[in-house]
Amino acid sequence: MTDQRSPTALARDNRILRTLLRRILKLQVLPEIMRDEAQAALDDQDNRSRNAPELREQDRQKGIAQIKSNARARREELEPIVAELWGKHMSLRQIADELNRQGIAAPRGGQWLAGSVRNFLPQTPKKGNQ
Repeated sequence: MTDQRSPTALARDNRILRTLLRRILKLQVLPEIMRDEAQAALDDQDNRSRNAPELREQDRQKGIAQIKSNARARREELEPIVAELWGKHMSLRQIADELNRQGIAAPRGGQWLAGSVRNFLPQTPKKGNQ
């Protein structure tokens, strides 16, 4: 089950829990091994909180790199198919229909349209070639 609270409420609750844990640690009522683990967890959380913007940016950059890599691989997979159809002097509409007939999803996962074929081609064909 996912937590339905807002990010602001989660952050607030997290701060409250860290404060309570710090107070418990000050009282020294926990066994030593538990104190060490709790202190390590607090330190780790504090470090993550301080580094959160940098970590989010790193994750964002990794995500962008993965998306680009997937797009390149998909293009390499589809280029020979589209080039073969284009080489047969088929119109953009005919190429789109053929790709749909073969069950090949468009770059964004939907049906191929003449415009999506045009956008996929390395250069937009001249108007007379459509």
